[in-house]
Amino acid sequence: MRAFGINQARAAILRYLAQDTGEGCTSGQIARDLKLGSMTAFRHLTELESLGIVVTDGEEGPRSGLRLLYRLNKERLAEEFANLGRYLNGE
Repeated sequence: MRAFGINQARAAILRYLAQDTGEGCTSGQIARDLKLGSMTAFRHLTELESLGIVVTDGEEGPRSGLRLLYRLNKERLAEEFANLGRYLNGE
């Protein structure tokens, strides 16, 4: 992962969500299980959500007080892997 400059926390979050077989995970659960700061986990989840790689059960708009469940969008992640592979191959 270091060869590509991949953020370890972000990679751990993606791996964690890929292994989830339930209905998703809260940011607090992810932070606790991965031993990350809550704001660190939330920041990465928010960025991954904006890229479409992570989805939530929440609606657009203010989220104050909501308990969001995060899930991996495996199709979108596969697209990004394919894009990276094409880029690294000079395409």
